[in-house]
Amino acid sequence: MWKGFEDLLVNYVNAMLREWARRGKKNDMLRPGDAVLGLQERPSPRVPPWLGEELLHACHRDALMAKLPEHYGQFGWAETGSAYDGSYLWPEEKEDGSWVLRWPKAAKRPEHPIGVGADTLSVAHAADADDTLTARGQRKRRRAEEQATPDRADLVAEWEHLTKAVLPKLASAQRWPIRFDHCFQRVALDAAFEGCWYDHLDRKKGAAIKQITVDDLERAVRAARRMEVEGIAAVRALDDASLRHRGKAPKKRMKTA
Repeated sequence: MWKGFEDLLVNYVNAMLREWARRGKKNDMLRPGDAVLGLQERPSPRVPPWLGEELLHACHRDALMAKLPEHYGQFGWAETGSAYDGSYLWPEEKEDGSWVLRWPKAAKRPEHPIGVGADTLSVAHAADADDTLTARGQRKRRRAEEQATPDRADLVAEWEHLTKAVLPKLASAQRWPIRFDHCFQRVALDAAFEGCWYDHLDRKKGAAIKQITVDDLERAVRAARRMEVEGIAAVRALDDASLRHRGKAPKKRMKTA
């Protein structure tokens, strides 16, 4: 969707980084204008035709509301998450140069030409335009609703599995800078609190996992998932941030030829 519009994407990323810094947050991965990362801004970049298409953005807002209503609900969006069934609309350029919004092929729903009445359709109407939701779609919706209010026991189980089994195994095989379960727990907990976790929990009262709220635990689990999915790059970034929270310098890395 961004092919041919990379310059605008760079400007967007830089704008997000500047806003992040304006809020007093630390940027440990990217820096605006870093030539090595290719983030030099260009004036007057091309704008994709799908930008501002209300149906597209409403669909994605609905997905966000379904996944994390306690966070996104504060923004006052009209979407409630009820129309989300696991499928997303995406812009696609056709062979003739025109653009459409399309659902995944498996959804078997019609495309919507961009700029032709798309803004008059609701997400729910677009989702049901071809037929009523399939049983598969309804199951996805129920799962999304259940995931919006995660069960503490499930989160604890996933936390234990990721930090004590999955991540140490990956670390050993891929030579990550941290390898032990307590290291991954430190990094993920610090990421959840955006600071040293024991500034927020009392270590004298027992293990963090027994004191932490469901919301904070969910954020910690997301950090652990990120390390599993993104690998050493995420591990380094989160570990460096954790060390800074504790007044320590990030680990030195071996130079490669």
